[in-house]
Amino acid sequence: MKDALILTGQIRLNSEEQKLQWDQLKSEFKNYDVFICTYEKYLDKAKSITDNIVIFDEQSVNSAEYLKLPPSKVENDVNVRKGNNHMWQHIHLRKCMETFHQKLKNYNNIVKIRNDVKFRVCDVIDVIEKNPNSISLKTDWLFGCKSDLFLKMFYHNNFLDYIKKMWNTDGFYVSLNYKNLNNTFNSQSGRVFFRWDWFRYKNIKTAHLNLIKKEVEQNKIHAPSIDNFRIVPTASTTTGKLFDTAFASEKQIAMYFLFFAELAEIDANIIIR
Repeated sequence: MKDALILTGQIRLNSEEQKLQWDQLKSEFKNYDVFICTYEKYLDKAKSITDNIVIFDEQSVNSAEYLKLPPSKVENDVNVRKGNNHMWQHIHLRKCMETFHQKLKNYNNIVKIRNDVKFRVCDVIDVIEKNPNSISLKTDWLFGCKSDLFLKMFYHNNFLDYIKKMWNTDGFYVSLNYKNLNNTFNSQSGRVFFRWDWFRYKNIKTAHLNLIKKEVEQNKIHAPSIDNFRIVPTASTTTGKLFDTAFASEKQIAMYFLFFAELAEIDANIIIR
């Protein structure tokens, strides 16, 4: 059974390093089936790779406005600043899943990629195969898992609906799947592949990794799912089983992933400029 790659958003070829990475990826694409959701101006580049293409025309509004989210209550919100459209990658992924889900269920693994992250596809597949019950990732730039789990997260459930539930809940707390977080900490190689200090406990301004590990160990059986997690006001938070909801798209997808499985690290470099 083959593996599928999903490429979303811009196909960035703005520097020599990006072009070199694109050439390297194209040399690997012949071993996989590629699905692309991109903008009209990248159609020719997409056609050079695959026929599995859905065009999502660029919007004149930011991604929060496109999702019809109310104005952010956070001053200078990183997710909605003018010129920054941090949720388009997730909007494109949803469009791709809605369009191609019947095909995608026939693959062994599914990997969501960007072309401006330095990695080799074969290395990503190797991590997934070694961690078949986990979600393998490098933050929200690059992630993948077995196809049934991927479809569960991004077709049968909708990350954009989760975003809408979490929007403007800063100052509130959300129950987190401690069991999956604890297993992730216990199995990782020591490097932090999400900004775990974004997960803040009640009355703790900066949650350091060692403190989180200690608290997680004490509550390791606490394991809400995407269907039964809670969002509660700070005033009613009486246990240590809740994390600050302060919004950032990378933080939110980390919390979302943990409702489904523990995480494994993909070794990839930062975004290529």
